[in-house]
Formats: sequence, structure tokens, C-alpha cells
Amino acid sequence: MQKGILAVACSIAVVIGIGTALGLGGPLVDRFLTDEADEAGGRGAEPQSVRTAGAERSEIVEQFSAVGNTRAIRSVDILARTAGVVTSFDIPGGTRVDAGYPLVQLDDRAERAALRQVQARLGDAQATADRTVELSDRNVAADASVDTAQADLDLVLAELDAAQVEVDDRTIVAPFAGTVGLTDIEIGARVEPTDVITTLDDLSQIEVIFNLPESLFLRVEAGQALQAVGTGSDRIFQGEVAIVGTRIDPVARFFEVRGLLDNPDGILTTGMLMNVDLTLETRDSVSVPELAIVNVGEESVVFVLADGEAQERAVRTGLLQDGSVEILDGLEDGESVIVTGLQAIEDGDPVEPEDTASDQEAVPAAEAAP
Repeated sequence: MQKGILAVACSIAVVIGIGTALGLGGPLVDRFLTDEADEAGGRGAEPQSVRTAGAERSEIVEQFSAVGNTRAIRSVDILARTAGVVTSFDIPGGTRVDAGYPLVQLDDRAERAALRQVQARLGDAQATADRTVELSDRNVAADASVDTAQADLDLVLAELDAAQVEVDDRTIVAPFAGTVGLTDIEIGARVEPTDVITTLDDLSQIEVIFNLPESLFLRVEAGQALQAVGTGSDRIFQGEVAIVGTRIDPVARFFEVRGLLDNPDGILTTGMLMNVDLTLETRDSVSVPELAIVNVGEESVVFVLADGEAQERAVRTGLLQDGSVEILDGLEDGESVIVTGLQAIEDGDPVEPEDTASDQEAVPAAEAAP
């Protein structure tokens, strides 16, 4: 535009000089000045062709990422309740078993013999108590004799319960349904109550444990959705927050969160490293393509297409999601923003969308066709 003005000015100066030298005077000069001024005025800045995009409402999901470790929802070390010698075992490592499944049998011959002795005494005690009650009813036996006989019967019943426990303790069973781990025991080996025979994990659900910064403490609660991906896999596991820790580490300034993941295929197990994405909030916001944002210092602006002009608009941005930027303030749903040529555009410059410019160029070509 400045070059055009300069060229017109030079032309006017030359014409004035020539007209004066030839004595042609005012009419020629006046006519030239009028023509040049009209031409310069008609040559306004051409509208710049730009691409635009609409500001649209979309679902914004605010997430926080962390790294966590997995743990079975229930997990125990299988121990013997009493010392004994292994007579048989069935520990199918890596296989799921039902609650009550017999894993190990210890030698229980002495305990079963003691149980039979108590059972025999129980018969005598029961018969004595019944006979004493009958005699008491006929006023043959004193009431004190009935009480004594009943006390003896109760004592034998207690001994029976204890003998049965001793027998049951020699059979080690799965306390709940789960996946059995490995074992190193052999038949004939003696085990002590402190020896870990095997492990049992309930992997129907997996607990993922991770830490979050103190700044999020008031924003995290049970029930919030999360998803996790293993470091060696691209499969996404869905879950939710189960427990939020009640204490903040005074040194590291974080708190512990425990989430539950569904594990129907039993793919996850204890001790795995997981990348966790916790959903803090889901909201409906206006968003525009990332290309529409121009950063000027600490301020963010967009250029809105309105009445054939580029209007600069300061905006307050939020999250970046899938190539779009959330607009918290400064832009309304449905407005058109410019996404190309932003380096050469200033506030108030004439612009037109590319599709409009293409239509206008196509009209003369269509009229010229025979």
C-alpha cells in the first residue's frame, strides 16, 4: 500500500513538472490529478483469504496422570496352623481354585485317634445324662446328680470340638476363591506354622495404588472414574477410585489413592506397573482448534471473523484436548475464528474465508464458458 502511494506521488510530481515546462497549464494537470486520485482510492487493500473454524461446545475431560502398582483385591500367604509332616498336596500353581479347596494334607493319624476316643466317651456321657434325668423324673435320683451328669456331658462335647479342630488343622484349604501361587514343599517334608506353603490371590478385581500431589486432595473422592494401561501393553482397564488416603506425607507432600480395576480375564496380577489417568472433572465448554490461538506474552488472543474483518479478541484458555483448546472466557459458541495466516493479520484487516473466495473466482470462469 505504501509503495502504491509513493508511485502515485511520483507520477503527480512528474506530470506537474512536464505540464509546467510545456506551458500546458492547469487543465491537463487537474485532469491527471483527478484520475490518479480516483484510481488510488479504488485500489483499497485486498481482503486476505483465510481458513476459519467455528467455536463449538464439546465435552472437556480434566484428567491427572500418575504411575501406580497393582495388588490383588485379596491376597494371603498360605501357612500351616500347626507343625506336621506333609502326606499329600495338590497346589496347581497359576490355577484358580474355589474356597475350601484342599491344598495340603498333614499327617493326622494321632489326631483322628484322639477324636475317636472322645466320640466314644461322648456316647457314655450322653447315656449317663439321659438315665440320670429319667431317674430324677421318677424321684429316684437327686437333682444334684442330674447337674453333675449334664456337666460331664458338656465337658465331653467341648473335648470333642477341640479334637475336631486338631484334625481339621491338618488339612490346609483355600480360605477364599483365588489363584494359587507356586510352592517348594514335597511329600514327607515337615512344615512349621511360620513356613509359607504357597500364596493365594483373588484376581477378580485388581487394586491399583498411586500417589497424588497435595494440591488435588480436595478434588479426589471415591467413585471418580479412572483408567490404567500396563507398561508392556496397550490394553486399557477401566475402574474407579475406591479409597482416598486420609493423610498427606509431610515430606513428599503427596497422599495415597487406591482404585479398583475390573480384571475379568485375569490378565492383571500383583506387582505390575500401571500408567493411571484419573478423571477429576467432566464439563461442557467452548473450544477452538489449537491453531487459532496466538500467544502474546502472557496473553492469549484469537482473531474472530466478523463483517469481513479480523477482530482481535483476548481469551482465557483452559485445557488442551485432542488438538482443541478450551476457552473459559472471551468467545461464544458459534463464532468463527481464523486459523491460517495469523502472522500477517492485524486487528481490523479485511479478510474472507477461502470457500467464499473460491466461489467468487469461479463465477467469471463460468460466465466465460461458451
